[in-house]
Amino acid sequence: LFAIYAAMCKYKRPGEAVGYGGRAGFGARIVADLAGEDRTGRALKGGVDYNVSYPKGMKNVGKYTVKVTFKENYSGSKSLTYTINPKGTGVSKVTAAKKGFKVTWKKQKTQTTGYQVQYSTDKNFKKNNKTVTISKNNTTSKSVGKLKAKKKYYVRVRTYKIVKFGGKSVKLYSGWSKAKSVTTKNNETSRRLLSPAFL
Repeated sequence: LFAIYAAMCKYKRPGEAVGYGGRAGFGARIVADLAGEDRTGRALKGGVDYNVSYPKGMKNVGKYTVKVTFKENYSGSKSLTYTINPKGTGVSKVTAAKKGFKVTWKKQKTQTTGYQVQYSTDKNFKKNNKTVTISKNNTTSKSVGKLKAKKKYYVRVRTYKIVKFGGKSVKLYSGWSKAKSVTTKNNETSRRLLSPAFL
């Protein structure tokens, strides 16, 4: 017999976020992450070389710590932390307003606390980003003002859920939706649209 500790085994990156997919997808991801090798190149087998302890409620959005305990020719244990993120949503439409816009998105009922709207003059969102948080998941639109007139903005949205982990409240986010663009109006444009000639 030879003792090979957990620190000597090869693993894919722990703590990597996984999408919302329920326990089945989550469990499969853990098994894939644990399909490592010892320092001799021998593949480790679940149930033979190690056991995995799963926490309760893994089908829900949250952060979970899974404990791996080695046995037989191996000794030691290792805890891996995984994240199940909430489902995302998408932008339905963006309507231009005077020095602003109104964005509407699809309601996400499944395990969602609220939403975040992000807008930018950069289509790649690498600079000039502004983020607005909406704390109610029943809200499906947001008006943004005090922007530059006749300026093009790119708008996207994501969901978030507040969960408890380690005795603290943690926000977990979905991925960002595809962005839609809008060009804000100015005062002159608004006055023309309201004049008799345009009615």
